[in-house]
Amino acid sequence: MEEVRKSRLFKNLSRRDQIELSKLSAQLKNMQEEMASLKELLEQLEELRATHHAKATATGIDATQLQTDRWYLTRIEEEAEMVQGRYDFMVAELAPLKAKILAVSYHKKRTEEKAEEFAVSAREKKFDKDLSSLPARSGTKR
Repeated sequence: MEEVRKSRLFKNLSRRDQIELSKLSAQLKNMQEEMASLKELLEQLEELRATHHAKATATGIDATQLQTDRWYLTRIEEEAEMVQGRYDFMVAELAPLKAKILAVSYHKKRTEEKAEEFAVSAREKKFDKDLSSLPARSGTKR
């Protein structure tokens, strides 16, 4: 009976790990999607920076236009710096999340193995008990 209880306990632990694993996987997917979005935004900002840098250094434009272009270029660079910081943060957060997913996955696998071991042990003990409770056979043949 003890093995049955242990088997159920390990099955429940495995189910809990499965739930946590699905949550972590969803979190990883969201982070990867956000990182892809940030990377795309960085590329767009880089294109804008290149375009406006060429405009800001062009000759034959008045001072007001030059000042406006410089201000706009500064805003683009600030935005790019902020997005790059967010991207770097996401990259730093990705490694621990992947490590946690691996740890939970390993724990889930081990609890499933233990649950199966105890279930098999319980079945064997039940079989042995049932076998021992059968009436003994008569040794004589007719």
